[in-house]
Amino acid sequence: MNSRFAPEKFFDLSQILFAEIFDDVEYVWEVIPKILPYAKSKSNENKPLIGKNTIIKNNVVFEGSCVIGDNCTIGPNSYFREGIIIGDNVRIGSSVEIKNSIIMNNSSVPHLNYVGDSIIGSNVLLGGGTLCANFRFDEKNITVKLNNKKYDTGLQKLGAIIGDYSKTAAGAVLNPGTLLEKQCIVFPQTKVFGYYPAGTVIK
Repeated sequence: MNSRFAPEKFFDLSQILFAEIFDDVEYVWEVIPKILPYAKSKSNENKPLIGKNTIIKNNVVFEGSCVIGDNCTIGPNSYFREGIIIGDNVRIGSSVEIKNSIIMNNSSVPHLNYVGDSIIGSNVLLGGGTLCANFRFDEKNITVKLNNKKYDTGLQKLGAIIGDYSKTAAGAVLNPGTLLEKQCIVFPQTKVFGYYPAGTVIK
């Protein structure tokens, strides 16, 4: 095991109600296949489980199991595909598509975003149009590169792992298998590949 890939390198799970999904996980991406079964265990497959004081605006489509926490706002024309877990005080803006992903407390996915097979930490801001791509063009398994060594995740679909308090600016593209530790910053229209330690500024 490489401890750089442990969930604790990316997230403070102490205030996350669904932190149990990370139990016995050595590599953070091992959570991705657990998202849908967990969401199914907590919600009705045909109806999302929605927390207190959460606002769902017009024309939001829910498809499959979805869990949404308290005090969230879900903007108009957004598309929630199967297997979604959202914490408390999360803002999802207009025309956002999310699939098989976790978004933790106090984070914002404001508008025109795609988040696929990804884990977004707490207090994260995705700029407008930021994309978390989840599928390689050559259809091979997603690999993560660290210190010139490649780690095969065993997954054909893996988007981004984004640590707490990180930010992306408008138009950033996070390619499959992008891992950002806590407090990373991604500049506008930047194409991001690979693993970045905490506090990295990516231009």
